Amino acid sequence: MPAKGTYDPGAAIASRFRLEVIGLPPINFSRVGEITRTLLTVDLPDRTRQTSGEVEAGELEVDMLLHQRVEHLAMSAWFADNISGGLTGKKPAILYFLRADGTVVRALALQGLQPTAEKTPELDAGGDPSAIMCTWTLSYDDVTWLPV
Repeated sequence: MPAKGTYDPGAAIASRFRLEVIGLPPINFSRVGEITRTLLTVDLPDRTRQTSGEVEAGELEVDMLLHQRVEHLAMSAWFADNISGGLTGKKPAILYFLRADGTVVRALALQGLQPTAEKTPELDAGGDPSAIMCTWTLSYDDVTWLPV
């Protein structure tokens, strides 16, 4: 293990990831929010807790550049399908954690992924000239680590 503060070429890098939503074209997400996997618990009469054996559904936020037209249209169509109760609303996805050289360190499978909210930033004519990001909230039923 490298000393603290030194570069480990085998480590996953926070800025290197790829989220693939099965059934959508490749989307270059600029940010993927944290993913939490939580077991549901039951409060017992003796004031202790026991896990129920079920995993709580969760949600995460992803950012993408608004000018990515094809990708934004794909996300919008997926969102619209969820509004209409379509059969393709929930999709599987894989989040790849990558090394600096782009090779996969770990992979996380997300089951039952679906968009539940879209948010554009507040706009200010005198503000920051950076590109506009669109934030999507995605819910998931469960997550599992995949062998790599």
